[in-house]
Amino acid sequence: MNPRSHPISNVKVHIRSLENGGKLFSDETISTDIDGFFKTSLRFGEPYQIDLSRESDQKDQKAISIYDAYLTARLALGIDKLTPHLQLAADVNGDGNVTLYDALSIAKASVGLNLEGDLGDWKFDAEPVFSNLQADTVHLQKKGLLVGDVDFSWPCPNTTSVCSPYGKSPSNIADIVKSGKAIDVNFSGFGTQKIASFSVDFQINSNDLAFQSVALPDSMKNWFIAQNITDGRVQIALFDTRPQWVDLRQLIFKFKKRKNGITPEIVINKIQLDDKIYRNLISTKVAEKNKKKDKSFMAAFPNPFNESTMIKWNFPGDETENLYIFNQLGELVFSAGRKEFRGQKYFIWNGRDRNGILMPSAAYFILLKTKSREIVRKIMLLK
Repeated sequence: MNPRSHPISNVKVHIRSLENGGKLFSDETISTDIDGFFKTSLRFGEPYQIDLSRESDQKDQKAISIYDAYLTARLALGIDKLTPHLQLAADVNGDGNVTLYDALSIAKASVGLNLEGDLGDWKFDAEPVFSNLQADTVHLQKKGLLVGDVDFSWPCPNTTSVCSPYGKSPSNIADIVKSGKAIDVNFSGFGTQKIASFSVDFQINSNDLAFQSVALPDSMKNWFIAQNITDGRVQIALFDTRPQWVDLRQLIFKFKKRKNGITPEIVINKIQLDDKIYRNLISTKVAEKNKKKDKSFMAAFPNPFNESTMIKWNFPGDETENLYIFNQLGELVFSAGRKEFRGQKYFIWNGRDRNGILMPSAAYFILLKTKSREIVRKIMLLK
């Protein structure tokens, strides 16, 4: 079974008698059944060695996602505790260490690039030697896992996935905006999310459309990125080592038509935000033409700051604004609203929390919300 106690079928079991020169006890190939069990007869009192193996397939490898890369990065930096099973799952090259290189290898695998090292292979617990000390039954419980599946989501990568809460309407999931030959896609339906990993899988049903680039919001500028661009398919994944507030409307995927004419179809096969997977999404033709540029903005000056910083914004047409400031752990440090703003489009924060306690030097995230939009900015307090 795997570390989540799910049975593993089709595991090949080879048992050798250590008192007979290491010969196989039986020439018969034993395999575990659908419940992860196997049966055989052993001579009483002899020591045996058991070897387990399993061939992985493409269905198994779908359990490897960008969320696994994020978890591996945290293990590599010592943020999370490394257990024997996590070591086995995250150590891609098998050198006994978990590093950021392992995390990047997993990120590449999540977008369909070549598997490196032991990625996608099955590994099983050590301690293969045992003795048949009972005449009737020997109970062995072995753990197996897929290298790269650090969250142990196998056998079904849909374990934590959800159907799109927005239905199949493309405009509710993404804005697809055309301006001449340029086509931009962002995920307006998700708004601002606190995440540490993100991936998207586009299907382009035409040779007339080419992927150009991805524009990252400020909060994702330093994230690790892996991408696999092939004819008709674009897979991009990003991750960091800690969750951050991200406005997904500012994460823009840029495409370009090669020639004028009917806009080709763009299908979104899958979106993943951390361990939540959204499938069967349909986003096809252009939602709007020549959409007016949104003049909303938010800025902080100075940034970094020492004693105070002025946060300025302009949300045309919106009446109610609420400002929230979070630390890197996602904990609310300070908030303000219309009463504090007094009709002004700016607010001066003195680096103190709601109780007037001066906050330590660190990065903080400003979230400004209205009825129809949200903007997130990162600021640095330096003493």
